[in-house]
Amino acid sequence: MRCLVLSAVGVFAMESCATREVAETVDLHRQRAGKDFAKEVSAQSPFKSVTLDWDEAKELMYDRNMTVTKANKKKKEATARSPLMTDLISHLQSSVGETARGALSPEDLVKVARSPFEELPKHLRNLASLKDFSHEMQLQAYDDVKDASKAEQTIRQEIVTLQAFFVTGTLLKKRADLLEQWESDESSPAKLKTMLKKDKAAYLASREKWLDQIRDFFNAEYADVKFSGVGRKFLFYRNVSNPHFENWQRWRVLQRSEKLATGLKKLHDASRPMVPGTNLAKTKVLTMLNVNPTEETLQDPQEVRSSVRGVLKNWRELKEQQAEEAELKKKIDVLKRMETLTEAQQIENYSLAKKLLDVQQKELSHAKELWLIDEQCWKDLSS
Repeated sequence: MRCLVLSAVGVFAMESCATREVAETVDLHRQRAGKDFAKEVSAQSPFKSVTLDWDEAKELMYDRNMTVTKANKKKKEATARSPLMTDLISHLQSSVGETARGALSPEDLVKVARSPFEELPKHLRNLASLKDFSHEMQLQAYDDVKDASKAEQTIRQEIVTLQAFFVTGTLLKKRADLLEQWESDESSPAKLKTMLKKDKAAYLASREKWLDQIRDFFNAEYADVKFSGVGRKFLFYRNVSNPHFENWQRWRVLQRSEKLATGLKKLHDASRPMVPGTNLAKTKVLTMLNVNPTEETLQDPQEVRSSVRGVLKNWRELKEQQAEEAELKKKIDVLKRMETLTEAQQIENYSLAKKLLDVQQKELSHAKELWLIDEQCWKDLSS
């Protein structure tokens, strides 16, 4: 009997100990979860305005923007498989600077087309070394090039979006100052006061929409956001008359890399050469040079034409907005030099200033499209 009692006491003690350990574990995790929640509430700053400069905003983007986080992970995975993958991606993307000097230029393509495999230019030897890969690994290599290019395009899209927030924030501040300037003038005509009241409501709605977009971008319910500075200082091409879109080492490099890798994968999958990469590379070079091509081109000519036309149309519309901006500034300057303004001239002065801000917002929408495809904008990603 005594043994049974002692056994029961032992079991009870073990159960109590286990219950206590579970309770302590749950309590510990509850504390950690609670602290994480409190930390996140503080990070989202729901009751205090947040002020960010460009470096702070970009760092926050990499930390909180899930689109960037996923694309950055995909890019690292695609470029980390082997040194060959990194070299191949570098060649296909052929950006300005060091990468451009080692890229597949037309002159190099001619050499490849007219020379045997052993006489490839030295800086293309890494492409030739694909012979050491199995057929399946080459297919993966092309996928990695495509994935890295696509991921980089996604990251750039988000960076451009962030820059647009900075520019739009500046334009909204100018609009607020313009409204305040004319609202404070008690001698403003009644018609102008009516316009100001309507435009004030439109401004507040625009700013709230801008703020909501920023909240979604950073996945945070900020009370308010203010950006200091002008952001990354992307080009607006205001003093550029000819951007030389024919410079293939500068324009649409990533987009071309993605399509090229996709097309080359298809050709490679169908070719299966004895020395992997050799015949395929030569056939592709001949096709690109239009020298007795035996394979279909990687891009549909109509698709290329439409792409080029889209870029040129965007450029033309950008220049039209900038020409209109210059004319508006001239008219505003004329009115500023007048000592007194009639009621009609006061309304015109305000309307011109308001329209100037509208035009600058449209200019931004056209410039954004160019930033995405201009390698010159991405020379130094740390800036």
